[in-house]
Amino acid sequence: MENQPIIIDQGLCTQCGICGKVCPRHIPETIEMGGKKQTRVCPERADICIYCGHCASVCAKSAITVDGIPAEGWLPPPVVDVTEDQLTRLFLHRRSVRRYREKPVPREVLQKIARASLLAPSATGRTTRGVLIVDDPSKLKEMMEFEYRTYEFLMAALKNPIARLLIKKKVGARLLHTLTDFLAPALKWYIKWHREGGGDELRRDAPVVMLFHGAVLEPSIDETCMISVTYAVMMAEVLGVGTLVNGILPSACNQNKALKKFLGLPEDHEVFISLSMGYPKYEFKRLIPRFGGTVRFLE
Repeated sequence: MENQPIIIDQGLCTQCGICGKVCPRHIPETIEMGGKKQTRVCPERADICIYCGHCASVCAKSAITVDGIPAEGWLPPPVVDVTEDQLTRLFLHRRSVRRYREKPVPREVLQKIARASLLAPSATGRTTRGVLIVDDPSKLKEMMEFEYRTYEFLMAALKNPIARLLIKKKVGARLLHTLTDFLAPALKWYIKWHREGGGDELRRDAPVVMLFHGAVLEPSIDETCMISVTYAVMMAEVLGVGTLVNGILPSACNQNKALKKFLGLPEDHEVFISLSMGYPKYEFKRLIPRFGGTVRFLE
């Protein structure tokens, strides 16, 4: 079969059938053939493989190869020695940082944070997700000029009833409500302060911006990027780098073609979430109580 997603080495396979049981789409199958068990790739389901690699991961004999996953990259799972208490303390320690020191974050540290984000799970094994790091001051300044011009145009459009109707048709009522009731009142001041030389509140004057992007047609790429940014946030916390999950920057990256070209994003990609980051300027002295949200069991 051409473009076989999974190859099973029959000389190594023990026909245990675990690969087919762990596969979310039951692509490997163990069947009776000529009075003997044989594990094979189901020809009717081969084309729905998501390349997650689970079949190869559970194979005790390394008999399975997944197309696109390097054979030499497989390692035994590490021992997890993080306790519940340690993980909870990390969650409690992490705060959104909106004020940063005028100190660059070394690229080796940024590489560690970005690599951590790529350890996050994705809906498909062949994910298109990518991390774009903007840490050069001149590039940041140029990027943010695109951002401010985009939002100045949006603010003007929101004042026009016809333009508001067109925006609602394009983005939906929920997002329009977020724009008008949550974002616009702040944007008015952000733009004013920036044009008067008062700083850059869109990125909170952060020395680094990370953009998480992927192909718009990839299944669940938005969720993949959100999980990836969470992994990045936690690694940054461990490394002493403050972060702010920034939902303002991506929209301009996607809507402004000139900005998208400046960033070198593929034509079929969009930015789904971003991080402002840098070394925190101030230290939190007390934990702010978390509030909101509910938990219940359906009885």
